[in-house]
Formats: sequence, C-alpha cells, structure tokens
Amino acid sequence: MYKIMTVSTPGSRSRGEVLSYVVTNQPSGWNSYEKKWPFVAEFPVCVGYCDADQRRRAEEYRDYMNKSIVVPPAIGTE
Repeated sequence: MYKIMTVSTPGSRSRGEVLSYVVTNQPSGWNSYEKKWPFVAEFPVCVGYCDADQRRRAEEYRDYMNKSIVVPPAIGTE
C-alpha cells in the first residue's frame, strides 16, 4: 500500500513546517539511514504551491496508486 510521508529538516520541523509531501510504498519501520527508499512522487511546498494544495495532490496520487493494487485472498480461503 502506498502512503504519504513528509520531508522536513530539523529547523523546519521545529517551526512545524513541511518542505514536501512524498508518496511511497516504504515499509513501516524501514531505517532510511541504511538505504534510501525511492519515492513514487514528490510534491514540494513552495511559494507557488501552498501546503494544503500539495497535501491534497499527494492524497489524490496515493489514492490513485492504491486503486490498482490487488490483494490476493489468503491461501486456503477459497
């Protein structure tokens, strides 16, 4: 499943700011310091694109990507 994560620096985090929203299928608990997991899409927050717009775009893209995922039934349930 794809999810939305935020990217920020220590300074922007202390101010409560988000630098960008990313759509990724990175597993929970992945240690990003070992090896960077690739982003599917990134939506940077800047002067031209406000935080709310970029968050909405990331949510729409996440929903679009999750639509095509087919979860097969567990073995032996059919």
